[in-house]
Amino acid sequence: MTSQEEMIAEFQCPGCTSGCAPPAECEWYKLKEEGQQFSCRNHSAGTIISGIGSIYLGMPKGFDRVGAICPKLGDPENFRHNIRLFLSKDGIVHGWNFCNVPVWVMEKDGFLFVRTYMPRLNGSFIDVIKGAKKSDFPALEKALDVATFIDDID
Repeated sequence: MTSQEEMIAEFQCPGCTSGCAPPAECEWYKLKEEGQQFSCRNHSAGTIISGIGSIYLGMPKGFDRVGAICPKLGDPENFRHNIRLFLSKDGIVHGWNFCNVPVWVMEKDGFLFVRTYMPRLNGSFIDVIKGAKKSDFPALEKALDVATFIDDID
């Protein structure tokens, strides 16, 4: 497996209704790349918890809720997920600002997780950046560290 496929297998394949297999064996797997970010275009969160709704089974607590998903402007295919994966922090140019507000962050197992809310579109994204830290991105300074209250959330 490639490094991209390994991240997709870890964070997107668990609970996916499109296949649930490692990408190389999944008939629905389709790599989507846009600059530094990538994901499986056909991912669909299939794990449902009563009273909560769909969750991302492979994501850590605090980043496992699907939330509002918006079709990306200009993308001919609608998103069925809001996960953006990155192999490294190098070259990432995010527009984290008042239209893309990084709300929660967490460093775990060598990955940086960032939940970004887009108030104008009422949607969100979850970024997973391999080998990154909160301190690598000045725009994340005011985002809340989920690790400090993880036991208080369900």
